[in-house]
Amino acid sequence: MPYHPLRLEVSKELLLFMKSTRDKEEYRRAYAIKQKMEGLSYRTIAKDLGVNYSNV
Repeated sequence: MPYHPLRLEVSKELLLFMKSTRDKEEYRRAYAIKQKMEGLSYRTIAKDLGVNYSNV
């Protein structure tokens, strides 16, 4: 699936945020958002993060 320009910009901003934050929970939330933008399911993201899918 080709990236929409806005989606690409948001993805870049997420990566910059993930590199700059020292807060573990903020990093995990940004990581989950990035994975969802890449098309992963909530269950897959939850499994990757080790949380219940309803928390994602």
